[in-house]
Amino acid sequence: NKFNNIHIKNMEPDEWVKLNIGGVLYETTKNTLYSKGDNFFTGLLEGVYPKNLDESGAFRIDRDGDYFRPIINYLRSNVLDVPLVCKLFCWLIVRYVLMQLF
Repeated sequence: NKFNNIHIKNMEPDEWVKLNIGGVLYETTKNTLYSKGDNFFTGLLEGVYPKNLDESGAFRIDRDGDYFRPIINYLRSNVLDVPLVCKLFCWLIVRYVLMQLF
């Protein structure tokens, strides 16, 4: 993965990133966003996609912030923790995001 190797050499492991997903604010580390290799977030941090920052400097992303929670938790822990009825749907969302179709 082209972004991962370049980025990890030039970053602090615990460098924080703010995300504004549909008005819901999240904070996480760059390492978390890079944890699964190339994806929408690695492209956003590397400038592949245009930056849209809110007034606090958070990356603004026009998606439902509540649905993002399982995605960020998956990136953090490698566990998709959602109610059984939502597992397939949420897994599809995670795959969608990580395949840069977000």
